[in-house]
Amino acid sequence: MLLFKRKVEEEFVIVLEDGREISTKVVRLTPNSVRFGVEAERSIEVHRREVWEEIKAARAATATDDARKSA
Repeated sequence: MLLFKRKVEEEFVIVLEDGREISTKVVRLTPNSVRFGVEAERSIEVHRREVWEEIKAARAATATDDARKSA
């Protein structure tokens, strides 16, 4: 895992293999949380981990159902 140390309003950028960028900015800090802003093209999915896990599970269930219907 790569760790970054950033202050409020500072950013880091993730560059995908195809050159597209995802910019992330620290917007606010509180004693119990960090608020980030994320900028990415609409074609790049950006989710919180727990939401992404639900999406993956739903996609897997749909793929399984589709495979059963095709058999």
